[in-house]
Amino acid sequence: MRLRFISLLAAVFLAACSTTENYETQMNQWMGAPEHDVVMAFGPPDKAYQLDKHTKLISYTKQDVAAFGGSGFSTCIGSGFGYGGGFGGGGCYGPPAQVHVLNCETVFTLTDGKVSRLGHKGNNCRS
Repeated sequence: MRLRFISLLAAVFLAACSTTENYETQMNQWMGAPEHDVVMAFGPPDKAYQLDKHTKLISYTKQDVAAFGGSGFSTCIGSGFGYGGGFGGGGCYGPPAQVHVLNCETVFTLTDGKVSRLGHKGNNCRS
């Protein structure tokens, strides 16, 4: 139980330090970098599109699922009598967890093979 509390506390503190501004600062360091360096750091892009002879878009998407709230358990009650049938009743109750999809798509615009522009969208573009 104590380990679970410490883990939760650590996650809250790390999340508090994680901001979109930090993400943008980190990503802006890639301005002017060659495509080769971006691919070596992030891997093959999830999507790529050649706009024209000089301009190409490559994008990377990250997606996570997080559950917030809920009691972590549900309480079930039941009653009944009879063997192999008969009468029975009961049910389960407890607050359910809220499931959220967290995503971030980062798009690098490459002009003549070098990063000339960056953009991102999503609810989890944080670093």
